[in-house]
Amino acid sequence: MSKIGLHIVPGPRTGFGAFLTRLRDANAVSPSSPLVLKMVGDFGPAQEAKTLLGADRVLAIGRKSGEGWEGLDVHASGGTPPRDVAALHFQQVYKPIIDLNPAIDVWEPCNEWSAHWSWQADFYIELMPLFEALGKRMGMFAFSTGNPPLEASTAIARACAAAKQRNAGHLLTSHEYGGVGVSIPTLRDTQPFHALRYHALYQVLREQGAIIPLVISEAGQNGGFQFIGTDALVEDFAWYDTELFKNSYVIGCASWTLGKWNDGASNVQSALPALADYMIAHPTPAPPVDEPLPEPCRGTPRTPYKRRYIVIHPAIANREQYYAIAGLRQHTVGPSADDAGIGDLDMREVIVVQPDLWASDTAMREFYEQNYPGVIYHGVNAMTPSELDTWIRAHPL
Repeated sequence: MSKIGLHIVPGPRTGFGAFLTRLRDANAVSPSSPLVLKMVGDFGPAQEAKTLLGADRVLAIGRKSGEGWEGLDVHASGGTPPRDVAALHFQQVYKPIIDLNPAIDVWEPCNEWSAHWSWQADFYIELMPLFEALGKRMGMFAFSTGNPPLEASTAIARACAAAKQRNAGHLLTSHEYGGVGVSIPTLRDTQPFHALRYHALYQVLREQGAIIPLVISEAGQNGGFQFIGTDALVEDFAWYDTELFKNSYVIGCASWTLGKWNDGASNVQSALPALADYMIAHPTPAPPVDEPLPEPCRGTPRTPYKRRYIVIHPAIANREQYYAIAGLRQHTVGPSADDAGIGDLDMREVIVVQPDLWASDTAMREFYEQNYPGVIYHGVNAMTPSELDTWIRAHPL
């Protein structure tokens, strides 16, 4: 049993049918561990795989290429409410292609749109009932390698919590590669910031009771630009497979890629026989051991609430006036960077005034990312109390 699947784009995929047949004959996939296939622009392989393996043994994910999510940026940056966009966008972009491709189970509306996290979350929430009405699911976010940033976790958790409550099978998707901004070409040895980046997000989702299934809908080597070779590919995915099995919420990954992308330099078709050998021979692993739930903490709030904590350095002149402004705006205020980060709360937002008095804006951001994951951090260089008041009024909680 294996969690390794395939990513497919238009172009040559010699040996794909033989690959599927071998998996079928060896009973190497099952309804509880389906073969993940992610398709962009060519959705025929979904029906081919379901015909050979059985519909319940394939998880077919599709993304439309060309027109689609790209035009949404103008709405998000312009402040158009997601609700005003979702229904029309769904009817114009998604419904026609859903009707034409019934073998696709899950649709990714967006791709590596690493911005406007809160807007995206609300957009997915508005889309959920529209996909469900056609019996389809969504793969939300499709994070690029190294994303999402921790400050986006609250918005993402909101969308995941809504999906979990609806119980309609929506899932998260993410992309992980070796060779992106690093000299290491493989997935292995790029963890935890590239490979296995999802661990950081899922710790936040676990704390907020918002875990939903995950598919790594693109996974590969050399940034996806160059096939690494059969032996190196199988060895790398064997390591990755072992890691994926450690987390029960991971359905599987789609290895990049069959087809003609980058003029065919990325096509893994020659590795299909060896990949099938590996998948067939891969023993059933031990049950997954997910990261343990955090121990119950003292100081759990009586009821959930959102907190903004404004950190005022003791050396700031007129700090009493800064305190007064923060109190007037009904925000928590104090001199402790640690006090600002603690708490079992739905949202912890920290405003560090004049962060250079501590170290630097970058250092303070890294302090919270390392020591208090999930905190939404802002460094505000307010040199007077009135400047802090202006910032607070421009950024309501």
